[in-house]
Amino acid sequence: MGFHIVNLNNGVIEHEYIRTEKELAFSDNIKEDTIIYQGEENWKPVRVGDSEKYKDYCNLDFRAGMKAQQLFKEQAMRESLMLEEINQDVDSFANYKLDKTTRYKRGDFLVRNYRNLEIEVKCKRFYPDKNPKVFYFNVQDLLKHTNMQESSQTPIILAIYERSKDGGIIEEPNFVSIDMINENKNKLKIEPTNNEDCYKIPISYLKKGFGFIKEFSW
Repeated sequence: MGFHIVNLNNGVIEHEYIRTEKELAFSDNIKEDTIIYQGEENWKPVRVGDSEKYKDYCNLDFRAGMKAQQLFKEQAMRESLMLEEINQDVDSFANYKLDKTTRYKRGDFLVRNYRNLEIEVKCKRFYPDKNPKVFYFNVQDLLKHTNMQESSQTPIILAIYERSKDGGIIEEPNFVSIDMINENKNKLKIEPTNNEDCYKIPISYLKKGFGFIKEFSW
């Protein structure tokens, strides 16, 4: 393993790789605030904002969603739910024999010991809107989940955790089925959010606690 020399110049990473410790003496790029770490040559530093792999971690909503998924797994285990995590990579999706002209979206988990229910975990802000509060759900995501449900003949449920302004999560899960939203979507208002159309869904549609999964019928 060699040595990576890293400097930050006006927000731009300057990087040099040196193979031996003795060669460090011949580098003109080492200063007091230079970062040096030892590693293989391909262990290059990455600026998060430039990385397709890591840039989502700059996004508070993305990180809150990942935390919510982990929280759901831990809580589901305590509730004796047998979860199977659904692989989200492109190659695994190719194994689904689906109509290539139709758009689909997979959930995050299957609940093996409760009718193979498919669960999509979300962490959402609840916004004041007269009474009751509402959360926003992407119009196209509803369509894609509906297409998946119809093709797989597996009911899909949203597990919604409330997110605070600072990214914290209120740990009690709320549930609503894709069918419930579809049955009421003609009554729902649509508003653009982050340049995408979203349904404003009243939190009165949500049911608290894992009893929703255990008692669910379809």
